[in-house]
Amino acid sequence: MITPPRYGPKRVLAILGISIGLVIAGSYLEHNATNLTRPHDVYLSQLMISLATGMFMGPLLLMGITKALSRGTDHIVTFSVLFSLSQGIGGLAGPAVLGTYQLYREHEYSTVLVDALDPADPQVAQRLKLYQGAYAKAIVDPARRDIQARTLLAQAATREANVRAYNDASLLNSVIAFCFLFWTFASDIF
Repeated sequence: MITPPRYGPKRVLAILGISIGLVIAGSYLEHNATNLTRPHDVYLSQLMISLATGMFMGPLLLMGITKALSRGTDHIVTFSVLFSLSQGIGGLAGPAVLGTYQLYREHEYSTVLVDALDPADPQVAQRLKLYQGAYAKAIVDPARRDIQARTLLAQAATREANVRAYNDASLLNSVIAFCFLFWTFASDIF
């Protein structure tokens, strides 16, 4: 009969390391998305990140309670308040930091991509003609068709800038997790 591995304080660091490793791997898997990436393409990476979140909280709570109890039962209230506060602030600060970074990168990419759209470029001119042709039956005025085609081209550039910014945010998440993993093991060793 196979006995399952026991969960206890001796395995906490290993479980934390595995969960952080899953975040690193899941975030890295998503860093090369394209505008053709669909939800089924990110099932594995999102599963890895979600699994890591569930694996991370138990050992973290166990470590905190163990350290609080070693200092006396009066530290349990302080630990509970600090744990709840850190989870609340982290739950707000994490998405805010990554969202701000993604928005910043999107603006940079959007500027670069829109500046590169020269109507004299044969590929850009061909794309504009394609977009104008799509509106030929609906819009009779050629000037309005041209404006609509340029709007569609700018939207495509913005969409591409968003995808590139998302890739950068995923890579940043992977780097932050790697730094946290290094810090976790370095603080335990020293």
